[in-house]
Amino acid sequence: MSGAEIANLKAKWSGGALIISDLSENAILTINPSTGGVKLANAGGLTISTGILGGLTVSTGILGGLTVSSGLTLDGLSTKTVTSAVTLTAADAGRRISCAVDGTFITLPVGASTSILSGGNYTVYNAAAAAGAQIIVIAATGGAIVGCGISTSNLLSNTKLTAKLGDSISLVNTGSTTWYAVGMTGTWASTT
Repeated sequence: MSGAEIANLKAKWSGGALIISDLSENAILTINPSTGGVKLANAGGLTISTGILGGLTVSTGILGGLTVSSGLTLDGLSTKTVTSAVTLTAADAGRRISCAVDGTFITLPVGASTSILSGGNYTVYNAAAAAGAQIIVIAATGGAIVGCGISTSNLLSNTKLTAKLGDSISLVNTGSTTWYAVGMTGTWASTT
């Protein structure tokens, strides 16, 4: 299939992916069957009940209301959903750690196996509705978290009162006991 026009949209295969664009060639939806990846641009509402994503519902906005039942990748990050206290491992590196359960503790590992050179980066994501869940990120014993306005802390809390769906913190490690916050959305209060 070289291309098709459907109600002011174009669809074409490029690089093994199906790309749906407007008539000005602005990509709206990209689906890559070989990786299971889906990329949305300015999506107002989408529902996929079965297939490559397992189950995805977006009700408003770009990702205004998001429900995932399995196997979701956003922005190139695979997602691990946690529902209780967890200590992350090297196997979790490079993943979005998604949590919607109030009071969940997520502990960061320490050591050379978690260095950024070994893939030691994590993004913790609050998947609860506004004021729905407090998520607590802890540096393992002897560890610390710095960066993004955090001087030195061993515990960060996305406080329930101010928490919003999509609040997140991205952390990297250089093989030491220190974790560096390299990106943050929402309020993450620190405790030393």
